[in-house]
Amino acid sequence: MYPAITLTLFDLGSVKTIEKTVREQDAGIYGVDAITTGNLGQVINELLGKGRIYNYVPAHYIDRIPVENRVPLSIRVNEEIVFFYNTESYSDGAPVTNVWELTEDRFKGRIGIKYPMASGSSLMGIASLVQHPVEMAAAYMRLTGEDIVLSDGVPDAGYEFVARLLANDLVIFKSGSKLADAAAVAGQHGADGCDIWLSGTGYVTAFGCGDADYHRCQCDSAGSVRTRRGTGAELQLTYSP
Repeated sequence: MYPAITLTLFDLGSVKTIEKTVREQDAGIYGVDAITTGNLGQVINELLGKGRIYNYVPAHYIDRIPVENRVPLSIRVNEEIVFFYNTESYSDGAPVTNVWELTEDRFKGRIGIKYPMASGSSLMGIASLVQHPVEMAAAYMRLTGEDIVLSDGVPDAGYEFVARLLANDLVIFKSGSKLADAAAVAGQHGADGCDIWLSGTGYVTAFGCGDADYHRCQCDSAGSVRTRRGTGAELQLTYSP
């Protein structure tokens, strides 16, 4: 459409995109014309809040974009951070009815995630759990019939869930594509792969998922699961007021 314009793209992921922008601007280099990335919290605080970037909303679309999708920044993609499961491993449907089941021994080494310190999406997914300790404690009670007992140094049930996932040999991957490839390979689970994984829906769509089918399931704060067939079904915590 514009043959005289040469477009140079950097596919860096959210964390590295923010790091590159900050380091170059601190060095007086302003070579980036447009940024589109995830990790909204850090983008707002580190880039927009410090005047490193400005929001762009196409004038000819402004009346068609809801205010919440263009302020403080334009949203290009709404992505869910969800738990998926490999349907070859769990052919009878969703393997859990309550997220706390994922911390049980039967799922040891079978749950994967992209490294949160290198992925803003993974980090925000974990943060969304941590930010709801009351609901997490209530879900634990519904599953076990007992009040949750926190580990030493753990402040609340949200952090306790993360601590127990780690103790259950959570498999951490360097990239979302490697996670998607490993998690849904037919017949694979264990230390080098997994059959349940926490990821953004974008990775599943973009990279496929090996040669096995996969689904996602939706889990509400009461611990019930509603399965959706198709390209996936989301296991998403929803919190009732």
